[in-house]
Amino acid sequence: LFVSHNMKAVKSLCKNALLLEYGQIVDRGTSETVVNNYLSKVADNVSSVEWPNADEAPGTEIARLRSVALSCKTKDVSLIDVSTEFQVDISFYNLGPKDPLNLVIRLYNITGECIFNVVSDCREMNNGVVKGTCFIPKDFLNAGVYTISVMIVRDLSKQLFLMDEILQFEVHDDRDDDKWFGEWIGSVRPKLRFEIEQG
Repeated sequence: LFVSHNMKAVKSLCKNALLLEYGQIVDRGTSETVVNNYLSKVADNVSSVEWPNADEAPGTEIARLRSVALSCKTKDVSLIDVSTEFQVDISFYNLGPKDPLNLVIRLYNITGECIFNVVSDCREMNNGVVKGTCFIPKDFLNAGVYTISVMIVRDLSKQLFLMDEILQFEVHDDRDDDKWFGEWIGSVRPKLRFEIEQG
């Protein structure tokens, strides 16, 4: 018997798990399923943040965040599912001299594992507002809860500012054309070219 509030430990040490609330069993199953169900219930989705005034925005004397938001052309961001393309829109105030700047986005699953770390191109930017957009393709992420961290970097090498877990969102399952009713494991679920033929 292993009792813990450490979700990574539960998932790595236990094959099956029980979730108790006030001494009553409220969920049981594989440790992965029970932990993910628990974390998605306690998670609060935050799909956008904005600081319209540079003086009040988080950052440094060189760069301050202006906004970070999820957006989707086809549906409300609260309804993103595995077959939805969406984007992460970032803007920041460049308060320093003309410098080569870039953005970094880190996507984590609900247990804190990094799913990807993506870097924008690096361009010389004048003083003022700088905008960037990262496109997340459909059929890439699996169903689950994710967080996004954003970093502003100078010349691909010097971190100017990092804001951890600034957004949190859920990707829902889409079972419309799916004949598989089991659990899809993993944090990514890409549709890759995968052929089979008679031998």
